Amino acid sequence: MDDWNQQQMFQQHQQEMEQQQRTAEQQRQAEEEQRRIMAAAAYEAESKTPGRKKITYRPSKANGIIGGIAGGIFVLLGLFFVIPSFGPFGIVWTLFALIMCVGSLYSSFGKKYVGPEIHVENMEEDTASPEERLQKLRSLYEQRLITKEEYEQKRAEILKDL
Repeated sequence: MDDWNQQQMFQQHQQEMEQQQRTAEQQRQAEEEQRRIMAAAAYEAESKTPGRKKITYRPSKANGIIGGIAGGIFVLLGLFFVIPSFGPFGIVWTLFALIMCVGSLYSSFGKKYVGPEIHVENMEEDTASPEERLQKLRSLYEQRLITKEEYEQKRAEILKDL
């Protein structure tokens, strides 16, 4: 009876290990597929976009106030705990906290503050030559990030543009 229980436990353990291996392999395949899709999408976006875009974001007044309060707390911690305990490190800590505090409060209450905004501007056009696009496409294919069909399709599109 004791040998039978050990054999049952061994078989159960072996089945669990096989299931874990199958799950790990499925997860690896899903990650590889996701990486392949992202690379293909990045290539597609890059080849269709005539130029790069610069995006800047100005935080809202509430974000600036919260950052100022957090910075003020860190300044106080630096003055009363970090400087006395750690010396030069405490001075650096407190200066960084002070910069964070002043910057956040300035972004909220500064004279030039206009409110939250997202600004998008086109940067200089940086179109790659067909040779460069073909080389990049080939490297994606060699890294197995795109399939043979995707490679042939994109290659035909690049050659058509010539």
